[in-house]
Formats: sequence, structure tokens, C-alpha cells
Amino acid sequence: MLQLTDRFLLCAFLATLISPIVADYVIDVKLIEFENYNRLLANGRKCSNFGTQQCQTTLHVCARPDDTSTLCRYGETKTGVIGDNVIDLNKVFIGTARNPITYLIRQPFQKFVVSFTAKSNNELIADYVYQSGSHLPQRSVDEARYELITTRGSQNPTSQLTYQIRSYCSQGYYGPNCAIRCDIPTSEQTRFQCDANGQKVCKPGFSGPLCNINADLCRSSPCKNDATCVPMGSTFRCICKQGYTGQYCNKGIYFFSYNL
Repeated sequence: MLQLTDRFLLCAFLATLISPIVADYVIDVKLIEFENYNRLLANGRKCSNFGTQQCQTTLHVCARPDDTSTLCRYGETKTGVIGDNVIDLNKVFIGTARNPITYLIRQPFQKFVVSFTAKSNNELIADYVYQSGSHLPQRSVDEARYELITTRGSQNPTSQLTYQIRSYCSQGYYGPNCAIRCDIPTSEQTRFQCDANGQKVCKPGFSGPLCNINADLCRSSPCKNDATCVPMGSTFRCICKQGYTGQYCNKGIYFFSYNL
């Protein structure tokens, strides 16, 4: 039966499981290459830059929910001029952001859109749009794999953008929508761990509702003379067989008979 202290700790532990949850997931966008061989704008004219036909290409990346809004609610990244008409985006600095660009979303997962707008001297070259569709985020960054995509411009199909994209749950978040929070405090990390579904479970060697029964204490057979070792939280108890006593049942009980 749980002692009063254990009951209090158990209630506190259960309270952490039903506390309000804020989901967390990540969208990574890695820009690979931009191509506009004909140096065309969306209106069909050629790029123009001080009497030349070179493009002064810039990119605007916008991440948002898959709805009718055009607001970049998940974040946006704007570059300076990154090149002319064929650009290896692995080798350029994407504004103030690193490539890949990372967007941290603090809400349950839903379908999302990442749009890319290419311009030259503030004139539209083309828009390129990614929709996540039915794709769900991966469980962790270690499991997440990039999807390689090449998209032609909606207003300028002779241009195209190649990029990679992936989404995954932030550390400590689980479930298909990254809405299950499992965070182990430092003081409990020796006893608890999170399983693949985000549930707190005991680490090997521990048991009990508070994972505070250390079964490993009995694995070294501290109890002698065939005594039974019983884990009790951070310690253990030896139940001695008849004829033995002591903490480890290592003391024999001697019976003396007296003839009267």
C-alpha cells in the first residue's frame, strides 16, 4: 500500500500528465537551386538592370497554415540580391537566416503552405508553392527525411525552384500532431523515460507507480542463505528463511537445549 508521501508524489506526477499542452513542431526548408534561363519576368518581359538584361533575383519565403490567409503566420524570410538567372542556393547567404531555414510552430500540427516569391528589382519573376497535403510530421529530427521538390513558376513556367522540405515534432513532443508532451525533469531522468508514443514509462530496473522501486538492488543477490530480496524504493529488505536473521540474513540462529 502506498504511504502518504508516495500518494502525494503520485498525485503530483499525474497532475503533470494532465497539464495544458502546447504542441510544438518544426518545418525545415532547404533551398537548393533557382533557374530562370530566359531571364523572364512574370509579365513576359526580360529582366532589366541598368541597360543589361541581367536579373537581380531576390527570394521571399513565407510559411503559413493551409487556409485562405496570405499572412506568413509561421514565419517569413527575405533575401537580398542572391544572383542572376541560375543560382546555386547552397552557396549563398539567405538573408539573415541559415540555409536550411527553420520555422518553429507552437500549435498542433495542421496542413501548411510554404510559398516562394522570386523578384528582380521588385518586379515579379514567379511564385512557387508547396502544400503539405496529407503528410504528417515525423517523430523527431533524427527520423525526419527531406522531400526533394522542383516546382515551376506559376506565372513563368520557364523558371523553376528546387528545394527540400521536412517537418517533425520538437524534442519532448509526440503523437501524429505533435500534441503529446512528455518532458522528464532532470531529477527523474534516472528512473523515467518517454516511449515512442510520448508516455512516461519506467526505465529498465525500476518499477512501481512512481518508478522508485529499484529492482537492480536485488540483482547482485545481497540477501544470503536463500533469503528473498524485496525492492523497497531506494533500498531493499531481506526476508530470511527459518534459522537466519540480520539485515542480509547472514546470521544464524542457534537453539540451545537444556536438560533439567
